[in-house]
Amino acid sequence: MTAPSASPQYDVFLSYASVDHAEADLIASALSATDLKVFFDKKSILPGQLWTEEILAALRSCDTLVFLLTSQSATSPYVQQELGAALITEKQIVPILWEKLYELPGWTKAFQWLDLREISVEQKLLALRPLVEVLVQRKQDRLAAKISELRKELALDCAASMPIASPFVALYKMTKKLSQLK
Repeated sequence: MTAPSASPQYDVFLSYASVDHAEADLIASALSATDLKVFFDKKSILPGQLWTEEILAALRSCDTLVFLLTSQSATSPYVQQELGAALITEKQIVPILWEKLYELPGWTKAFQWLDLREISVEQKLLALRPLVEVLVQRKQDRLAAKISELRKELALDCAASMPIASPFVALYKMTKKLSQLK
């Protein structure tokens, strides 16, 4: 068994039933059109990788799980496992209602949905924009907080460094830590 690839930090994990691939691809494209890193299994898992390990690693690294809610995904055991992992690890969960369902899973009532039922594909893509904007803003806020933390660490490191070497040490440490953010 091989270890998961050195996967990048994901902002969004897209959970969907495999039969809804075309719809999921539209959502993934809308999210990926920005600087959001989206885990979309069809594009994020390479041939030869162990998909279960890649999915678990992506779930651990993401901040938000976007759930494409259809009649197929509501009963998919794989989707249920992904949602369970997201709930246990306290990820933000965003259900997207894509089609009319006669009975919604009970747990979905706890979350505000993005309702895309009974509108055209073009309208669905437009309706995704506010969600994308919120997710991008959250990512920017997280990065700003990390940069602020790094500045504080750098200030402490500079104060402890030798006076002559401190600008060079500080520059080296800041460069190293900023490269870890990408």
